[in-house]
Parts: sequence; C-alpha cells; structure tokens
Amino acid sequence: MPTLSDVQGSLENLIAASEFDSTTINQNPSLAYTRQQIDVTNWQRKVEAARAMPDLRVGYFNQTLIGTQNINGQDQYFGSDKRFQGFQIGLSLPLWFAPHTARIKAASIATEVAKKQNESFQLNLTQQYNQALQELSKNKNSLSYYRGSALKTADLLITQSRLAFKSGEVDHTVLLLNLKQALAIREGYLIALQQYYQSIIIIDYLNGKI
Repeated sequence: MPTLSDVQGSLENLIAASEFDSTTINQNPSLAYTRQQIDVTNWQRKVEAARAMPDLRVGYFNQTLIGTQNINGQDQYFGSDKRFQGFQIGLSLPLWFAPHTARIKAASIATEVAKKQNESFQLNLTQQYNQALQELSKNKNSLSYYRGSALKTADLLITQSRLAFKSGEVDHTVLLLNLKQALAIREGYLIALQQYYQSIIIIDYLNGKI
C-alpha cells in the first residue's frame, strides 16, 4: 500500500493566485489580434481620407531649343549652349466626393466596431482570468487540506485497520471498508491535484504562454 509520501510525490510548493500578474493577459494572441484590427481599419480610414484630398503635382523641366524663336514679337536665335528651365504645377480635384465620403465613413465605422470588439474581448478575457484565479485558489486550499490532515488520516486508518484485523478486532469486511475509505481520500487528493494544475494551465493559456 503506498504511503503518504508516495501519494504526494515531490510536489511541495503550491503556487498562490496572488503570484500571477493580471497584466500579462495583454500578451494573449487573440487579444493582440483584436488590437491589430483597430490599426488595420484605422489605416484604411486614413487611406480613404487621403484619396479624397486634392492631388498637387509639381514638375520641373530643363531642355534645349535650337533655332529661331519669336520672343515678344522679335525673332531670336538660340544655339545649343542655351537651355530653358521651368516648373509646372498642377492641382487635380475629385469630380465626385460622395464615393470617397461613403468609404471614409465606412472605414470610420469599421474602426469603431473593431474598438468595441477589442473592449468586449478584453472584458471577457479578464472575467475568465479572474475565474481561473478563483479556481486556482479553491484548488490550492483543497490540496492544503489533503496534505495537512486528510492524507495523514488515510494513512492512520490503513495502519490501524491492518493492526485491528491482525489482532482479530475487526473482520475482513470491516478491513476492506476502511481501506476503501482511505483510498477514496487519496483519490480525492489526486483529483484535487489534477484540478489545481489544470487551473494553472488555463491561466497560462489566457496569458498567452501556451
């Protein structure tokens, strides 16, 4: 029959809920994705707004005109050593603003929707995280109970039942009932241990660590 130390194994230190940093949920990949969607829709809005703005175009030219040119009513000859320079400035305006305005408005609405989705997801994630911390605290208390008294009671019950059976104080049926009760306590401990580590796994998942 396994002893108390066999059941407990080498697991001595339990992690408390207070040891977890709630700000680490910001590393959750799904939460990061919702934040990214805000940036994407905001960028789309800026692109549509830029398309609706007037398009200013500036050009520069530098060329040579060889031959006779009429300048202010007088013919002048220009050779290859004479170069002409200048600038060209143009302004283009959208002929119809309605499509641009509609796309800008749609992009702005998409940004607001993305923000609301991010807020909703973060709130839901925080609630799940707090619930996981509560479960961790409950499971830790349960393990402390088993390690503090229940497992010792189970070992004592096994030892005393065996001695009583050997001395003839109890029959085989009572011995089996006592052993079954002790094993049920140890099984409860293992279930509590499983639930405790399951809580840690859930917390690490919400934190984006796994």
